[in-house]
Parts: sequence; structure tokens; C-alpha cells
Amino acid sequence: MEPLHVTAYVPGQVRITAPIALDALLGYVVATSSGLAPAAHEGELRPIEIPIAREPGGRFYLASFSVCRVAARELRYTNRRFPIAEAQMFGHGIKRLQINAGPSKSFRIPHEALHVENGRLDWFCIGDRGEIAELLTFVPYLGKRRGVGYGRVAEWTVTPCTAWDGFPVMRNGRALRNLPVDWPGLDPDALIVQRAPLDMPYWTQTRAELVAVPEPVS
Repeated sequence: MEPLHVTAYVPGQVRITAPIALDALLGYVVATSSGLAPAAHEGELRPIEIPIAREPGGRFYLASFSVCRVAARELRYTNRRFPIAEAQMFGHGIKRLQINAGPSKSFRIPHEALHVENGRLDWFCIGDRGEIAELLTFVPYLGKRRGVGYGRVAEWTVTPCTAWDGFPVMRNGRALRNLPVDWPGLDPDALIVQRAPLDMPYWTQTRAELVAVPEPVS
């Protein structure tokens, strides 16, 4: 286990609304490669070990969430138009379709696509360099709407780095991942607090508590 700097090079647009947790990425790869079925509720959760050290109390992994800056934003749309021609073909004489309401309604949903500064997202952790690099080869995309090409990762790098005071979960008094609000060294004037799980999996809101969270993507 050593201090590591992890970088994803994302040359194109990516859809992210919050920092991405490195431990959750690795946990997902381990779970899927082990053939674990997705858990529908907290009672189905099974322990997953990843090649990252835990903090001395064992409450969470010593890994930051993603750090990046937004270079540009672009408003895009997800469109769906009801297949009118097909409906008329198979509708046995149907003469009218209501496309502004009901099951035939067409929609145009806006969403924001981002270009990150220098085309990169960064993480910091204490872990096994070789094992982390191997697991990340199974993460070719990041963020939402990956199926239509957003968030393609051109390259992953995992390199040793120099640790700083608070590495890798805090820097200059600011949280780099979800932390207990009384974590030593947090700057009270820079504290962002909300209810969220302290450790992965982060979708289990029944485990939510008041924690210090990283700065939003900006």
C-alpha cells in the first residue's frame, strides 16, 4: 500500500453532476467480475474487498472522490418521438394520435454535458498500484449516458505520489470524500454538510448520516 495518484483521461463530453467515488468504481468492478447480482435492498449487501487501505477505525476507504474543473458546458437534449407511421400501419385504421399527453407523448428532456479541464479527472488513494490499475482497465466510461458515448476514458494512469497532510481524504481543510463532520483538520468555514452514507455503496440512503462532503463539480 502506497500513496497513489489516479487519473482518467476523458477527451470528450462527460455527464457528471457530482464527484465520482474511486472506491465505488473499484467495488463495482470487483462485484461484477465475481458474479454478484445487483442488490435490490440493503439486506442483500455482501462485503466487497478492494485493494485500498481503510482508515484506522475501518469506517471507510482511504480514497478521494474525483477532482476536476469544468472547462465548458453544453446543453443537450434527449428526444423521443412516438413512431406515428408504425402506429398507423399496425393501428387498423387509427386516425388520430395524441402526442402531447398519455402513452403516445413525445418528449425533449434537457441535460448538461461537460468538458473537464485538460480532459482529466483525478483521484488520490492509499492502495496497491498494480491491482488498482488492473481493475480500472474494466472501466471504459464514466458518468451518465455512457451507452451513447458520453464519458469515454481514453487512458487510465496510476502513479505513486507524495502525500500531504490529510492525504488522501482532505486537502487544505476541505473534504475530498465523505468524512465524519468531526474529522481532524476540517476547516469549519469551508465545511459542506449533508446527509449521505459515509462508505460505499453510496446509494443505500438508510445508512445516511451527517457527513462533510466534497465540493460540487464546478
